[in-house]
Amino acid sequence: MSTGSRETHRFGTSPIQVVKLIERPGRHDLREVGVTARCAWGAESNSADLPHETLVRTVHAIAKDHPLDQVEELGLSLNDYLLMAHPGLARLALELRECSWRRLDVGGQEQHHAFARVSGETRVARVLGARDGTSVEAGLEDLRLLRAGGRESPSSPFATDVAARWRYVRPDVSFGLALQGVRQLLLETFVEHPTESPPALLQAMADAVLESVDDVASIQLRLTLRRHAPVDLSAMGLTNDQGIFAPLEGPLEIVEAERSRSDA
Repeated sequence: MSTGSRETHRFGTSPIQVVKLIERPGRHDLREVGVTARCAWGAESNSADLPHETLVRTVHAIAKDHPLDQVEELGLSLNDYLLMAHPGLARLALELRECSWRRLDVGGQEQHHAFARVSGETRVARVLGARDGTSVEAGLEDLRLLRAGGRESPSSPFATDVAARWRYVRPDVSFGLALQGVRQLLLETFVEHPTESPPALLQAMADAVLESVDDVASIQLRLTLRRHAPVDLSAMGLTNDQGIFAPLEGPLEIVEAERSRSDA
């Protein structure tokens, strides 16, 4: 019996960062992406672990001719090259994280060559490659949302960190448009759906995405709820009638859901 499809060993890499300054007429665009690779070798492979330096050089070489505007497409390019260049690789998982930058504003003028790092919400992607096919996942992490009207009272804040990860039906969709569509649906559902039941809110978010974005086969969602309490100002001889709240310490409540379409 052949053992060619079995795996003998796996290895992973530390994140590889690539920063690209794209020169345009009169300005620069800035892109930054972090890439992590996990490889599994076939049983009949004589290859040793792929050196980290080789992966670094490969990422930088692929990035040279890539606009880095869609992290999923960068992952697909890396996946195709690595599987072609290393026949002993059985499977490959590439994790990509986009680091966002914005142009500086000085004196009311947008600067064409200077940037500031944007913290918070992060775009992520995962490309899973094998000899029999490739799949693509995308997502958002640390999307912090807040609206008035929490579970405690109509005037209290309802705050949560949203993490979403979805799988595409095929690896050749319009990734940028799909991401925009998913993100907008998450925001609209957060605004329009009652917040008394976070699990129901999560299910409504998942249903909205699957009903409206045909390119999404399944979606995983996680809400990390951040509770707030009104501040007692009586020690200062004041009444808290202006909506002053403080975040509550202690364990955070986490709600998760996973949905898929029946025709995926």
